[in-house]
Amino acid sequence: IDESVTMASHAADVASSSSTMGGKRSWKKNAIGGPDSGNSRRSTSNLLFRSHRSTEMRNEAGEICAICTKTDRSNDASSLDLPQLIASRLLYFSGGGTTDLMATKGDKETRSGDVNATEQLMVSSWLSFGLSSSVGRTVASLVSSSSMFKKADRKALRAAGINPTESVLLEDGTIDFSKVFIDGSRTTVKRSRPVNIELGAGSGDWIRIQAIAKPEEDFVSVELRSDRVAQTFAKFMLSRAGANGGIIDNVCSVGAECGSFLRDRVPNQSVSAVYVNHPEPPTQTFGSSEKDINTVLSGSEPAHMLNSETLKSAAKCLLPHGEGRLVIITDNKWYGMLLCKTFERVILGNRNLLTQVNLELKDGFQCVGSGMVRLFEGLPNDAVGHAVPAGGSGSSYFDRLWRTGAGAHAERRKRYAIVMRTHREGDDTVATSKRGGGNDTTSKDSYRKNNTCNQQQHKSGKNSNKKPSKKKSLAKQQRRNERRLAKKQQQQQQESEGE
Repeated sequence: IDESVTMASHAADVASSSSTMGGKRSWKKNAIGGPDSGNSRRSTSNLLFRSHRSTEMRNEAGEICAICTKTDRSNDASSLDLPQLIASRLLYFSGGGTTDLMATKGDKETRSGDVNATEQLMVSSWLSFGLSSSVGRTVASLVSSSSMFKKADRKALRAAGINPTESVLLEDGTIDFSKVFIDGSRTTVKRSRPVNIELGAGSGDWIRIQAIAKPEEDFVSVELRSDRVAQTFAKFMLSRAGANGGIIDNVCSVGAECGSFLRDRVPNQSVSAVYVNHPEPPTQTFGSSEKDINTVLSGSEPAHMLNSETLKSAAKCLLPHGEGRLVIITDNKWYGMLLCKTFERVILGNRNLLTQVNLELKDGFQCVGSGMVRLFEGLPNDAVGHAVPAGGSGSSYFDRLWRTGAGAHAERRKRYAIVMRTHREGDDTVATSKRGGGNDTTSKDSYRKNNTCNQQQHKSGKNSNKKPSKKKSLAKQQRRNERRLAKKQQQQQQESEGE
């Protein structure tokens, strides 16, 4: 354990002292001043980021040590052992994908003809995520992708309670969530537990908070990068924040491209909510002006995770008759406006698919746009299905990073929300938000009244013609970042002296 902490601390020190520079900002379309502009500010921001990363690594090492030194594990909520959890709660479908609009078009692909689909899914866990070691076998014991497991491998899996021929996949290749989340305390017969999906889940920080706050619901984190998929799974297995001090057993970590996963792997009308938090905007390859946004309706759509085809697939996976919700949170107003236009494109193509939920002032949201689908400003809370931890601030990796002052995102204090729900008979395009979801009502008259944000802006005393405040000067931002960096270094020095 001491050796592990030493190695983690050394890696953290390397991360803190590294002097590499770079970043995505230099890729941005039409960047002012070119890639060399703002080097001083980026250098300060990079130092803050490395300092933040070293703190994260030390915290992770500390958590692992706390688990390793704990000998009494009788309170674990799950009756499943590690091999069973790897086989059912870590599903890795692919290591690649595309966000190109044309490539993501189409209906669900039927995969029932692939008799080896079950073992192929398990092979990913065997080769890359520790399933072989957990049953006392080696990766080299795998024969080939055609013959899959040896007889001894199958015997080891069965001894660990895993049937290599029994799948969490249905005949059409979609996931049977009742089999994913089964353990000794649950049954597979007509489960009524809600299933929630987070797209682009990163390392699982946000979904961890939700799973702890809502133990009566099940969650699926979807992430493309395999290292983040492994981090998410490890975070839930190592944590003792679940029921009765056990593991967090109501989360499944999935590796897949979001669009194809929703289209091919999630049964229609089976999911209570789909969440997306701070998705990456396509400004590096598409643009960042209002003119670029308006081209979405005419057919020019950028390559990004939440293109119109992905949104359609998400809508089809949601529970029908207004019971399913799609919630998007971003700190980028331009991207929020682009997503509003993308939703408009989806609705114009099928008006019986989605309806917007009109967020209310009493819940802390104010409309900041107009049109068929509108953008709302406000901090995420339970009105949009977000369980907020004590203190009321975000708990994701990026929220913690931005609080250190690193990067342009640290300058942004505002959050923007788009909440849609499945269409039901009598709907127009806009619904009224009510806590609990699914019980809101709407009419054509309410749509006409709320089609613009003038009513909300009048109630809140806001002037829609008021110009936005100017951004802080680069010099002021740099001075602030330098102060935060100095404070961070001072805290680390005091901690090391205390040790």
